[in-house]
Amino acid sequence: MTKTLQPVLHITGCYGNTVTVDGVTVCGQVWLGDSVLAPLQLKAAIVAAAAAGQLPEFLASLNGFFSVLCQLETQLLCFSDKVRSRPLYYTLVKQQIIISDSAELICSQYLPHAGISALTQQEFEHTGFVTGKDTLHPAVKQLQAAELLQVNLDTMHLCTELYYCFIPYNNVEPNTDIVGWQRKLDAVVSKVVNRLIRYAAGRQIVVPLSGGYDSRALALYLKQAGYTNVLCFTFGRPGSAEVELSKRVAAELGFAWHCVQYNRQLWQNLLQQGRFNDYLSFVHGLVSVPNVQVFPAIQQLFDEGVIAPDAVVAPGHTAAFFSGDTSHSGQPSDNNWPELALQAVISRHYQNSRHALTDELITKVRQQIAEITVVARQQGIENSNSVAEAWNYRERQAKFIINSNRYYDFFALDWWMPFWDSEFMAFWQQVPYNLRRKKTLWTGFVEQAMLAYSGNPVPYGHASVKKYRWLTRCYSWFNYFLDDNHLYTLVPFNRWLLFKLRLSRTSGTVFGNLAMRCLRSYHNRFAAKSRN
Repeated sequence: MTKTLQPVLHITGCYGNTVTVDGVTVCGQVWLGDSVLAPLQLKAAIVAAAAAGQLPEFLASLNGFFSVLCQLETQLLCFSDKVRSRPLYYTLVKQQIIISDSAELICSQYLPHAGISALTQQEFEHTGFVTGKDTLHPAVKQLQAAELLQVNLDTMHLCTELYYCFIPYNNVEPNTDIVGWQRKLDAVVSKVVNRLIRYAAGRQIVVPLSGGYDSRALALYLKQAGYTNVLCFTFGRPGSAEVELSKRVAAELGFAWHCVQYNRQLWQNLLQQGRFNDYLSFVHGLVSVPNVQVFPAIQQLFDEGVIAPDAVVAPGHTAAFFSGDTSHSGQPSDNNWPELALQAVISRHYQNSRHALTDELITKVRQQIAEITVVARQQGIENSNSVAEAWNYRERQAKFIINSNRYYDFFALDWWMPFWDSEFMAFWQQVPYNLRRKKTLWTGFVEQAMLAYSGNPVPYGHASVKKYRWLTRCYSWFNYFLDDNHLYTLVPFNRWLLFKLRLSRTSGTVFGNLAMRCLRSYHNRFAAKSRN
């Protein structure tokens, strides 16, 4: 008789509230419709769905932000939510499955000395994240967005399956009823914000209020829903367009507002703090370059008690992604559209380094595009925009943008992302291409909603959009000096200058510099491990 091997599970709870009941571990909260599923309810539903051969369909019906491990008699099931909001990692060592929410823990306790493969290092330098199942460690794998991992505990056979992918239809409908679509959008935004309110249950909701449309819409709908325990904050250079617009919106809505002033000295001081270095390591997870720009603001407001310990942070990202901000130029359909999608992904997302992409890396991206193309064709979708956006959703959004929630996890703060609600995602899959292109539907919708609330006929606009194209180009060329957040303090001036002048292939961008810092730290840890 075959002996069933027990998996080794190391769940630290570093990514939020974690509960384990009768072999089910849930990090976060799982919703089905308008109800929250308790662990035992979830386990019963999983067993029933698996017995009916409908487990992927059941997982696709779930909402919320979670990762789940469910151990049955001879099987272990692990799955992420649709956006990989709470990471899980796994490896197989001597026929034993190791699963943890900490890639560092797996490396330090279970794996022999290992370097970084040339492929993953190159990708990390170009994009700021590692795509697919890979991590920087060749033996450690990550659970992707909307991925199910099944482990046969008798044979230790692993298999994975993606149960969902956001692929917008992007149908062209020139005579679209935009008013009708705005009514539908209003209903959807109301529902997802009400779900946030139910989750917060009276706790302080903290909105990072930028000068853009996404966080503005979130704050407005919280106000309209009558939720008063709201704190808004922003950061940057005093008097900047971003700060002034954030202040104006908060005042219009009557919400408390705080501004954390950024300057070069602030960043220089942070670089000397052990706490900031700990944060960079915590966020990295062998997959992603750390997002850093909100860290000083969260640290100051949390340490000063402005943000309550039990607060729910509600970032507005990333309605811009769904509303069409990432659509590349050109016609949505073309005879050679899979290749156009590949070119769009590479030209948009593989630009942190000027080193040429190897054939191996291009082949990896091409295979990912091919996999998405199969799913798209099954849904009757045949255009390059849709596939390029699906890649963006699965890779950059899930592994880099969503990973910015590690700000809040680091300070043990709760969070919720209304604009990554499953219902919001489903809505934007249906919106015609001509209403998504240039964010036509979303920007007009938010402007009209603010006008209807305030009665102020002056458009709010977007703080980062410059009036003249030459001014935008000027800001881009001289961002080392003009960046309102002073993030370029993190980049040596000579590195930035040589990169700008195309005299060096070494990245002179903020994220490119942080990527190199992560790689150095990784190499140093394994070098020390080898010496020991």
